[in-house]
Amino acid sequence: METYFSVGEISKLTNVPIQTLRYYDKMGLLKPAYINEQNNYRYYSLNQFIKIDLLKQCKLIGLSLKEIEELLRNEVSVDSMLKLIDKQRRVLDEKIKELEVVKSYINFLDDRLKETKEVEENKIFIKYNDERVVKKYECILKDEKDIELNLRKILLESEKDNWMLHSELVFRASLDILQVEDKVVYNAIMLYKHENICEETGNVILPRGNYLTMYYDDGYKNNLRYYKMMLDYINKNNIETVGDFNEFSILSRVNTKEAEKSIIQLEIQIK
Repeated sequence: METYFSVGEISKLTNVPIQTLRYYDKMGLLKPAYINEQNNYRYYSLNQFIKIDLLKQCKLIGLSLKEIEELLRNEVSVDSMLKLIDKQRRVLDEKIKELEVVKSYINFLDDRLKETKEVEENKIFIKYNDERVVKKYECILKDEKDIELNLRKILLESEKDNWMLHSELVFRASLDILQVEDKVVYNAIMLYKHENICEETGNVILPRGNYLTMYYDDGYKNNLRYYKMMLDYINKNNIETVGDFNEFSILSRVNTKEAEKSIIQLEIQIK
């Protein structure tokens, strides 16, 4: 006489959730061996344990349900398993590369945020930087609409070029316009990539050297306040600068009212 096991019993014996067993049934991957016509209860036989183990093994190595279904259509052979294993190895290698990129970005962001905690907020100091590679997009950004429309284009392009997870937004602001017109006007958007990269179109180097630097945490609309603090410091201390300001957006977020706030590194190279 055949021995049968209920869905609950099979679930306990195989550590496969009841909901998953029902889903396998619905998908046709694992049909119960016997269904009681009177109460519609489903039962599984002893020889179905092997198939359950195979399903668990296939899931363990990352096969999709569609791939498992295709595998089970025919008798599982050594050759068919070797073919699937080779394919899955390549898929996993690619996923590992993607996860390494994510991990690298997380480590980079962690370091950047810790940098901001080492110095008093809004305090101006001198920071030495090694050469930094940025991808530069020339554009004149006079208002919030200009910034957002240009930024959308750049971010879409950066997604295609795989820059999003390993770069930081940088806005270059004109020192001359700040001095003459008392306002912040950006003349370029840059993507600062924290990993070594080969030569690409649009890449430029932010030179090594000393930079007058400050960290602040505020909304975009208040940025003039911090630029003027830097400019006042430069004028009072007769500091000779090189080029324009770089505004690194380290971490941006919004509150429940969708008010924007960002942790910013504001800098300008000095002689």
